[in-house]
Amino acid sequence: MLFTKLVGVQECQVDIIQHGYRFQEYELSLKKSQEAWQVEFILEFRSKMREQVKFFQFIHHQERTLQHEQQAFQQIWSGNISVFIYSQIYYNLNANIQQLRTSQMINYQQAANNFHQSLAIPGTNESQLVKQISNFTNEQLQQIQTAYFQSFNKSLISKIKWDTSFNFERLLVKTMTPRYDLWAECIHHAIAGLGTDEKRLIYYVFMSDDTDKQNLRMAYQNKYKKSLDTAIAFDVAPIWTFGKLLQKWLKNTKTNNGNPQQLAEQLHKAASGPGTKESVFIQVLTSTDHDLFNQVVSAYNKKYMINLRAVIKREFSGHTELAMLAAYDFDIHPANLCAQLIHHAVKGMGTDDQLLMNVTALFRDRYYDWIRQAYPGNIVRAIKGDTSGHYEDALLGLWNLQA
Repeated sequence: MLFTKLVGVQECQVDIIQHGYRFQEYELSLKKSQEAWQVEFILEFRSKMREQVKFFQFIHHQERTLQHEQQAFQQIWSGNISVFIYSQIYYNLNANIQQLRTSQMINYQQAANNFHQSLAIPGTNESQLVKQISNFTNEQLQQIQTAYFQSFNKSLISKIKWDTSFNFERLLVKTMTPRYDLWAECIHHAIAGLGTDEKRLIYYVFMSDDTDKQNLRMAYQNKYKKSLDTAIAFDVAPIWTFGKLLQKWLKNTKTNNGNPQQLAEQLHKAASGPGTKESVFIQVLTSTDHDLFNQVVSAYNKKYMINLRAVIKREFSGHTELAMLAAYDFDIHPANLCAQLIHHAVKGMGTDDQLLMNVTALFRDRYYDWIRQAYPGNIVRAIKGDTSGHYEDALLGLWNLQA
């Protein structure tokens, strides 16, 4: 298990410098023996380490608790480590960076004043407005809006609506909306009225982790006076495989309990022979956390010499396939599924602006660090090719993709 160690700026910098050469040697050995994506994984990990050093410098007046797996790190320096162990450290390091960002001391009143100054001058400075919004998480933006109303007796969202227009306005308003209120609305629109938009329902449900699911239930109940689980079950019957997967995703809690090799073997048996045992796939996809699922995938791919994701595509079809793949991508890392949703929004003829705006508003503050690497292609080129003007600039700015 992880154990913690207080690390100051200088100590963290020395740690990077001392082991930089070992990193380079390890990368060279990986290039000779591992797949390309594993090499990129290692390179990205090192960049995250350096980013954390920079962040320590930014808040150098404080020391923060940095989680280290010292024994695993020693294995990295000596070149004896599996890709899975590496992924564990990588995932926890990313989580720690996010925690450090959100733990900064913020003067919400000053932030509200800055918004007021940007919107008070004749002619809106759109780029400055986007930059100000992108500096804060959705939860922090709610605090800023409260401070803004207390100081100026008007809604910050109303002021933004007055000073902006079209998709640029819609994107900013969605980004300022409380996360779970917007999320509940997205799910409701997917199941309301005549016919269910199964694709959108899949997209929004499978982007939720255990904490999100609880908050979504409360937001949906408050907004629509009905149970989220009941509303979804009414539109997608649990007698279908697709419906069972949705219900299990909402109901089950992710755990680290299980033997990766045994679970991999169970999946292989479920996919072998006549008929696929969907229940096995549903159970594994909906109950294993990121660490355990990555171990299962690694064990499966190594033992059976085939990618588990490819097996899912082969064994399932229609909405069940789409939902299974969404669960798979999220279980590997949520940014993977988030990137797929952006890809779906911009690929082909016409842009799904509604999906693009909702995904950006809901998840840009969580996954902007990893979206460029997770996207299947060039995300900047994809956004630029399908959008324009202030709307394009806002999308790139909110995802921190300007450079």
